[in-house]
Amino acid sequence: MGIAWRPFNNDKTVVRTGAGIFADELPGGLAEDAAFNAPNLNAFTVGNGTLAPGVPGSLFTTASQANHALLSQFQSGGSFNSISQVVPGFAAPNFFSFPNLFHQPTYYKWNFEVQQDIGAKIVLSVNYSGTHGSHIPIADFGMNGYCPQTVCPRGFAGLPAAPPNLALGVVNQYLSAGSSNYNGLTISAQRRLLAGLTFNVNYTWSHALDDVSNGGIANLPFGILVTNPSITNPQNPFNIKGNYGSSDYDVRHYFSASMVLTDTFRHVGMKWGPNQVFGGWTLSSNWFYRTGLPFTVIDNTTTDTLLAYNYVGTVFGTPVSSVSRTCTSAVNSPCISTSQFAPAGSLTGFGTIGRNSIYGPHFFDVDIALMKSVKLWENVTFSFGAQAYNAFNHPNFDQPVADISNSHFGSSIAAVGPPTSLLGSFVGAGSSPRFLEIKGLIRF
Repeated sequence: MGIAWRPFNNDKTVVRTGAGIFADELPGGLAEDAAFNAPNLNAFTVGNGTLAPGVPGSLFTTASQANHALLSQFQSGGSFNSISQVVPGFAAPNFFSFPNLFHQPTYYKWNFEVQQDIGAKIVLSVNYSGTHGSHIPIADFGMNGYCPQTVCPRGFAGLPAAPPNLALGVVNQYLSAGSSNYNGLTISAQRRLLAGLTFNVNYTWSHALDDVSNGGIANLPFGILVTNPSITNPQNPFNIKGNYGSSDYDVRHYFSASMVLTDTFRHVGMKWGPNQVFGGWTLSSNWFYRTGLPFTVIDNTTTDTLLAYNYVGTVFGTPVSSVSRTCTSAVNSPCISTSQFAPAGSLTGFGTIGRNSIYGPHFFDVDIALMKSVKLWENVTFSFGAQAYNAFNHPNFDQPVADISNSHFGSSIAAVGPPTSLLGSFVGAGSSPRFLEIKGLIRF
């Protein structure tokens, strides 16, 4: 539902507001995970046998016998112990679990905008927008996790010392329990002319929060092409809301501007002479700035240890001293150090730092183009000039390494480029240097 209203008897002020409810579709991969549970799909790893099928001790024969034993035992109500007696070395299978009722992700959106003509062909607008998401899928893969006393002699806060279910390995539980919130305020100024100066300037302050980003799709992380991958599983499998924090793509401050300057030097009353030199020029430019994206300090040493004990998640770091919430100087020297956190692999409990609580380097980019148009004859125009991508050759760096067990912890080790460049889209750091393109166009 949307409303547009002119509160005064003129065209200078317009008020707009609207709200809507939107539903997302569930990922097809969830149905695949459910269908591939044992005994629908069984996988066996058999060692110390012969490769040739049909001979005594063949790997294929052993795997077939194990599969037959599993199916027959399952159909007759066999237990993990009875299956293990028939199938030596039988390992507890992993299992994907779903609630009886799985809700579709639902998003509630609203906005309120005031647009005002302030003269000189300039329109100013102020727009507030908000979003709330509910029933977002979350993959909770640590429900059967534990840490034995031989590994965690002092115990691991948040996990038992033995698996809750001995008959299962990793229990992958999908829940429609995630939520998200967004609030943003955008101020824009526009000036549109057929000739002369045209510009569009925008500034946005916003904050996006959620339990899991990217719609909860665990196998498609937002950060797959950057230093730190997205955290798509709860750190503590029994406290999903413990992961609530800034979204992977939370940008607090965003500024963009575009400008086109056409025929500024053309003399109105002159058809030939200087106009052939000074007329037909177009100068355009795009400016873009945003503050850094957030990341989470993690402890992969502890995470990797727990992987052997039915835990699939990411253990966060635990600060032992004050930690800055911005990490913008990570190129020349680390902006955070291991001395500010509990040692990697301490194995005493889940980390206490918040998810996505530290922000990395900002991003800045400027593109400039200068073109000259010459009319060859009635319907044919030749344009020539140059375009500069990243005109100031400003380097942009990725988030610093977030793993406290990594020797590069706290340092940025990769550059990032704009979404598009002279080389196309998604070409990575190769698109971040300055590019200069000389071009010519014939329009007819």
